Amino acid sequence: MTMATVGFPSDACDQRSANGRLSQAINGLTRRLRPFMTWGQRSYLERKLRRAGLDEWAPEDLFAIQLGLFVVVILALCLALCVSNISLGEIEPLVIAGAGLMAIVLALMTSLSATALWIDNKHKKLSSQIGRALPSFMDLIAISLSAGLNLSASFQFATHALAESQFKLWCRQILRDVETGRALCQVLQDFSKEIDSPALDYFVVCVHQTDTMGTSLARQISDHATQMREERYMQTEKQSMQAPVKMLLPLAVCIFPCNFLVLGFPILSHILNIG
Repeated sequence: MTMATVGFPSDACDQRSANGRLSQAINGLTRRLRPFMTWGQRSYLERKLRRAGLDEWAPEDLFAIQLGLFVVVILALCLALCVSNISLGEIEPLVIAGAGLMAIVLALMTSLSATALWIDNKHKKLSSQIGRALPSFMDLIAISLSAGLNLSASFQFATHALAESQFKLWCRQILRDVETGRALCQVLQDFSKEIDSPALDYFVVCVHQTDTMGTSLARQISDHATQMREERYMQTEKQSMQAPVKMLLPLAVCIFPCNFLVLGFPILSHILNIG
């Protein structure tokens, strides 16, 4: 029996190998950009990618995207200049140099702001995902602590019960760091600083207070999980109350003019026929 019959089909194997070669080629191209990046820039991009849940990305990948956007904006501006039929011979060189400098600044700001907005959007979605999963996660930890397990075992039990998500991958990484000999409280504090999630900060504070003051963690995090659910319910009510206000702009711009046009055209045609 051949490997193709017991494993992946031959077409799937060819597709996987082609995707692997393509990813290796892309990684090879992006790695060539490393000498053009400073150490501070690489560390800054690493922090931004980690807090957005893009752990598999390298700083060179994001730098390549920024460079590609910069080139695209420059080419778009050059194309607009060619279409406009502006004669460069009639313009002073100083004006041309100033316009070129402004174009470079515009392209640079566009590339940096576009990637920053994309990463911030990923971070907001990830923070929302953590906020949805954390109350149930803390309830499982509280139940495990009430059953007699220690904090590390309770954290491991709650991690196994999570659905597959970026938050579960982070929890597994926390457990791997704990297995190396580090304290769970210290690992959670470092993790909270990197992720910058408001929903996770209070949980870390609870664990730290329990570790230092000896207070009851099960009751504290259970109360906090209930509070988080109430806050999320209130936030949902607030967003539902804001929906009619947000609908006014599409109504005023798109729907009302069409209604006036449909109602006013027969009246206008009737007036013109009478005149």
